[in-house]
Amino acid sequence: MTAPRTRARPAATAALVAVGIACEFVPRVADALRFERERIQSGEIWRFLTGHLVHGSSALAVLDLAVLVGLGAWWEHRSRAAFVAIVLTSATFASTGVLVLTDLAVYVGSSAITAGLFTAGAVELGVERPGFRRLVCAAALVLFALKCAVEAQGGAVLATLPTGTRVCFEAHALGGVAGVLVAITRAVRARRGEVST
Repeated sequence: MTAPRTRARPAATAALVAVGIACEFVPRVADALRFERERIQSGEIWRFLTGHLVHGSSALAVLDLAVLVGLGAWWEHRSRAAFVAIVLTSATFASTGVLVLTDLAVYVGSSAITAGLFTAGAVELGVERPGFRRLVCAAALVLFALKCAVEAQGGAVLATLPTGTRVCFEAHALGGVAGVLVAITRAVRARRGEVST
């Protein structure tokens, strides 16, 4: 007889949120981690990933980190490996998009990561749950796409941003695409009996 499986505590989520909070209260931490195009191109490669933990305002930090707590804890209870895969893939896709598709010198915020966690969750639940729940998950993905379209047109956001800041819809969209890809990969592996936890 095997022991019942215990749910993982969201330690990875807590670690990311702790770094995000530290960036708000310790400017030196934010300065060392912020996504800055020039510094990344001059060799400070870690900023490519860590920049997603720095925020441009307290309001943005509260909003982004609260969403990260909820989605991250949910994913870690399902699979820490999946959570890590989604975070790294979303951050990588988003940062690549910022470098290639925009001329932004600085990018901040964890919303691209939470976009990936959200879309991956919608796909995963949609695959698992037939019927009405699948329709709800599909509707969630459509609403996410509409949100990105509104942002692309310069639409409103939920948090007050510092003057001169724009919403980087490219990062949000690519973070969301990354989440979808990770979830589809998990679904394919699940059908083959290869999903890890």
